Amino acid sequence: MVTAHSFVVEQPRILTKRILRVQTVSSENDEERVIGAAVSSVASHLTTGALKAADFVKLRTWLYHQKSVDDILDTLLLTGKMDDIIQNPNLKLLDDYVVMFNNKYPDRKVSLIKTLKARHGEIDLANALSRAKQFEHTKDIATKLQRQQLKGWLNRKKSVDDVFALLKIKEEGTRFVFCRQLETMEAYIKLFNAKNPRQKTNMYEALSHGFGGEDKFAIVISQAMTRPVTALKAVKYQYVMFNRWFAKDYDPMTVLIKVFKYSEDDVAKALPEEKLVTDTYKLLYNKAMGISDHGVVIGHRR
Repeated sequence: MVTAHSFVVEQPRILTKRILRVQTVSSENDEERVIGAAVSSVASHLTTGALKAADFVKLRTWLYHQKSVDDILDTLLLTGKMDDIIQNPNLKLLDDYVVMFNNKYPDRKVSLIKTLKARHGEIDLANALSRAKQFEHTKDIATKLQRQQLKGWLNRKKSVDDVFALLKIKEEGTRFVFCRQLETMEAYIKLFNAKNPRQKTNMYEALSHGFGGEDKFAIVISQAMTRPVTALKAVKYQYVMFNRWFAKDYDPMTVLIKVFKYSEDDVAKALPEEKLVTDTYKLLYNKAMGISDHGVVIGHRR
């Protein structure tokens, strides 16, 4: 017979059992999760360790047989486009081999960057490295290889003009504003300036010289400004150019004389593309000087 008292007593016992059962199941689940996480972690470490061990064995074997960089490029299937090669994790393994080889045989040093350059050329290599620097997983190796490429040029005493020609930026025409070579060029200018403080230059001067002088570069910029697709990038170069002229106290007539090399008597013979440059500059010059365009003649300043 169940009395009221026994019911009251039994209820806490039932609740206690249920709570214990829930706690036990919860505890078991927690333990399973903890054990599972630990196993996964250990497995991950073991896998990583195994991969590292396997890579180390490869490196030691190659070193024992004194494998060439060319041989290993083929062995690791580091062939095809330069962009694909940089994305391949095996490139880092090859770079590790080069470091090991050079440490063991300092009198017979090998170079990964030279081998890649021989296979892909300076431009493709430079552009691929520049692109790869934008991504986290390739940034380190790309930065290291680009530094080696730039130092190679510097050691061979390449001037900034030499590198401009090497990268064939002029051949891009008005589309130079998009070319990946500009990033490489900028990186080299920084390195060159640090090494040659008395010969410091900048991107604008390098481009002006490279395109054949400021007059030629001014026309390239002007033509780029007439096309919406290139104007967005070209405007910064036009801004620098016009500011330089304004700082030198050049009015539009002076630009024809100083930049485009016309005598005062021959300015009327300026070519249409040259006049387009000075006409554009005139609008900004007059606005900056507070000069009205109506009936105002601006004399050039010597």
